[in-house]
Amino acid sequence: MLKIARKIAKNTLIFIDKILPIYLIMVVFSLSFPHLTFAQSLDPLALPQLPLDAGKDEFLKSYVSPVPRLPLDLTGQKREPRFELKIWVTAYNSHPSQTDSTPCLTASGLNVCQRATLGAADVMATNFRYLPFGTQVELPELYPGKIFIVEDRMNSRYWRVADIWMSDFEEAKNFGRKWTTVKIY
Repeated sequence: MLKIARKIAKNTLIFIDKILPIYLIMVVFSLSFPHLTFAQSLDPLALPQLPLDAGKDEFLKSYVSPVPRLPLDLTGQKREPRFELKIWVTAYNSHPSQTDSTPCLTASGLNVCQRATLGAADVMATNFRYLPFGTQVELPELYPGKIFIVEDRMNSRYWRVADIWMSDFEEAKNFGRKWTTVKIY
């Protein structure tokens, strides 16, 4: 047993004396010099804004969303909000770097690009409180009197965050991230 322990100790000393310094020099050398990357840079403004595949228009016209929605209240009566919370609000747009492979389609099946041509920009994406599609939301500190409708979902890692859809990339970028009150109807 003692011979085995001496042999292990001898091999460990050889490793520490001869091999470990070589490994340390390799690591220091590797970390001391910058590395080159050959990845293509992503300029979101240079990419095509709204790519359409062949046949996608026909699919969108016949698409019926299987997702349940709340009916819109078009009576114009002032209602009391069900909830009033403080959340983070950010902005996004229909750019492939910010969405999935169908940038114009929301999770509810709404085509926001077609709505943008009509001047409607009241779409919101949320994950908090499991708000169903069609829920009406107001941001009184940012947009008093304007009602946003929940039509999209965010990544599940975002909690207590709402995302407002904007048609312009620079406008969404300048909006930033704001802590504000939200009223849910």
